[in-house]
Amino acid sequence: MLPKLAQFNVSYNGQLGGAVPASLAGMPTSAFLDTALCGGPLAPCANPSPPSPGDSKGVREEEEDRREMWTHL
Repeated sequence: MLPKLAQFNVSYNGQLGGAVPASLAGMPTSAFLDTALCGGPLAPCANPSPPSPGDSKGVREEEEDRREMWTHL
């Protein structure tokens, strides 16, 4: 779980896409302007993609990757 953030904003980062992590779902919509993100405070994701059968990473590794990505923004 992420520590409580005082400020968070990834607006105008067009390289971000996919679902907003549950830990950031309480952030304001304005924190995600002009991104390809969905879910959380934004519109629902149209086609949430399930993990591909060839994906060798486990759920824990994927969550660690996501956590690392978001903590470095």
